[in-house]
Amino acid sequence: MKKFLVACVTAAACCNVPARAADMAVKAPPAPPVPAAVVSNWTGFYVGGFAGETWVNGSYTPTPPGGPAFAAISTRASGFLGGGYLGYDYELANKFVLGVRATVPFASVNQTSAIPPPAAQISGVTLNYKAQRAVGVNGLIGYDMGRWLPYVGTGAIWVTDQATLTVPKFGSASNTQQHTAWNVLAGVKYALTRNWAVGVQYNYAAFNTKTYYLTSPLLIQAGNANFSQDGLVGTLEYRF
Repeated sequence: MKKFLVACVTAAACCNVPARAADMAVKAPPAPPVPAAVVSNWTGFYVGGFAGETWVNGSYTPTPPGGPAFAAISTRASGFLGGGYLGYDYELANKFVLGVRATVPFASVNQTSAIPPPAAQISGVTLNYKAQRAVGVNGLIGYDMGRWLPYVGTGAIWVTDQATLTVPKFGSASNTQQHTAWNVLAGVKYALTRNWAVGVQYNYAAFNTKTYYLTSPLLIQAGNANFSQDGLVGTLEYRF
């Protein structure tokens, strides 16, 4: 009788093992975490910065007092372009995005050219332009393509520029004027996350003509200057 009970208990235990294994096999594995989706909506305020290269083409027309203007003197230079901006975008129901942006650019560019006779009374006379400060405002329109936002824009830029005329052995003379420019731009943004985006942007600006008054021994007293500027930059911005 004792042996019979032991045999029954052993048989029951053996029959229960496959059942437990079957129970364990039907348990589903835990679901992997779902990555946070980037919301396809560009509405909101943002701040950003940019850095890249700029190319400047200008001209200076010396005008001696009481006489006709001399031939224009070309100035060309390239250098670093950087700065920051603050903007706001509003996305419409048809996925078009309207925006406005204020920009504070900084360009490390010096345009220096030699002034040949007869515009300069002696040889070795040079003219240098240097931007001191600038600010711009643009209206923008883009199209929401999910993570991508291509856009174009137009607006105005105001630049305070300093011109310096230098004559060997006689020193130099400087004058500061403010130029106003109409500008156009085109670019594209890519949303890395809900808040961060990177991009690339091209900008063109054509500045109006200003007269610089430069007085010093043997120097021409006045000249008309104008210039245009191209820029290609990378952008990084944070959207609130």
